[in-house]
Amino acid sequence: MKKIKLYFMLTLFLTLLMSCLQINVSAKTKSTTPIKLNPRVSNFHSNYSGKMHKITFSGRTNDVFNLKIKYDNQVVKNLKVNQNVAKFKVTIPFKGYETFKIYGDKKLLKTVSPKKYVTNKPILSKVKRNNSSVYIEFYTRPGNIIKIWENGKPVYSTTSDISKDNIFLESKNFHNYDNLRITQHKRGQKTSKMLTLPKLKIGEVYRRIK
Repeated sequence: MKKIKLYFMLTLFLTLLMSCLQINVSAKTKSTTPIKLNPRVSNFHSNYSGKMHKITFSGRTNDVFNLKIKYDNQVVKNLKVNQNVAKFKVTIPFKGYETFKIYGDKKLLKTVSPKKYVTNKPILSKVKRNNSSVYIEFYTRPGNIIKIWENGKPVYSTTSDISKDNIFLESKNFHNYDNLRITQHKRGQKTSKMLTLPKLKIGEVYRRIK
């Protein structure tokens, strides 16, 4: 009887011991399992300043420890994020019309193409070259600033108040028609790339084909 009781107690002890060992191993396994991160950016905004020639990015990071910003595939800013969830705001001076890419550690989070911060070029509807003037008709948006350039210097500027506007430029305001360019600027965006006027001889007319 004593032997049976001793055997029963020993069996119970071994069962409890094995159970404890399994719990301990399970706990260790869970503690060593790596946590999967999901780097991301929320509440993202971009804002371009024409006066400063700078662009500002802001937002909130999640599961990001190092924020990297590239412009034209070149690193222009490295930012360490101290918290798992943190707000950020960074301003970058730049030249050109290239794409920005924002990385959280090694993951691409955001792409900001030129379309998001650059004004569209004006659409030329009609251009007429006379001996004493040039007539330019174009599509735009009210409030946009239209400039005529010659060799990189502005020779005429106007703010449109209608969607189909025109410019009458006298020859005394420029030297060579072939060097004339036109740009458009929308408030809060970068000025468009320069658009070359159509090649015309005196007396010729360009009309846009729809």
